[in-house]
Amino acid sequence: MTKLILLSAFLIGFLQPTIEAQQLPLLTQYPEYYGLINPASVNRSFLMDNGRNLSIGGLYYLSTTSELQDIAPETGSVRAELIVHRWKYKFLLSSYFQYDKIGITKNTDVYLRGAYIHSFRGHLSKDGLVAGVNFGFNRQQFLLHELSPNLIPNDPKIGFVYPPSVNYKDLGLGLYYYRKWKEEGDYFYGGLSAPRIKQNRLANHYYALLGFSWAANENYFWEFSTWVRYVERVPRQTSINTRLHFHKVVWLGIGGIMSPINKPFLTGELGLNCKAVRFGIAYTYLQSDVQSIFGNALEFNLSYALDVRPR
Repeated sequence: MTKLILLSAFLIGFLQPTIEAQQLPLLTQYPEYYGLINPASVNRSFLMDNGRNLSIGGLYYLSTTSELQDIAPETGSVRAELIVHRWKYKFLLSSYFQYDKIGITKNTDVYLRGAYIHSFRGHLSKDGLVAGVNFGFNRQQFLLHELSPNLIPNDPKIGFVYPPSVNYKDLGLGLYYYRKWKEEGDYFYGGLSAPRIKQNRLANHYYALLGFSWAANENYFWEFSTWVRYVERVPRQTSINTRLHFHKVVWLGIGGIMSPINKPFLTGELGLNCKAVRFGIAYTYLQSDVQSIFGNALEFNLSYALDVRPR
């Protein structure tokens, strides 16, 4: 118990600026959850799966090797994304629910986002310039009772003062462009965003993302994606992810997250496609000084895409 108290106090005291700068979890399979990074992003199911315009999914991330499981990160997310084409207007609508916990700090987020899509080539399946905005509600809780049932908020025994919970309203903005050259396979995309613009003491985040897919033939294609994140007073972070798809059924992926102050986080992926259902599992190896605390991690992703356009 003493070790848990000291480590938790360290995490929300000494590491509090880092936790505040984090805001968004660093998911391994983030190409499935670009909406968390860029409010204008178009889900990859629409780009890759013959224009299926509704995608729903869920993801769970948990530590597997931490010495203290009560301290280790845990993340869950559920999403729904729909592209609507009515008359001359084309919109993207989506919602996200997210749960994120590290130590005694717990974040719960609910987001709604909307975007307008303009196609220069006359059809959404060929290209699109997207401008998006999200609105959200964030609840940050400090679970002080998990340190000890005898401690209460503002108890001088723990040496700091935090309210049991704080509520924030969020706003995010993004621009995104995508272009396809074939019905299946070749496309590229890029975007700039500030996914959370908060009117409080938390730092704003700014993302630049880029990706493309190249089909070698009917049976194999390759995906590459990357993002760079900038936060004031925090070293820049860069993520790189690549996947090789076999026969549109299986994919293998590797990647990493790099920062000037940390060793890279290395990741590996295995995924299966079964028509409209996609399942992915990833493993993250943390090469950092806090690896024994945070541990390596497993991440599970399940998504379903379908076409609900009127005939």
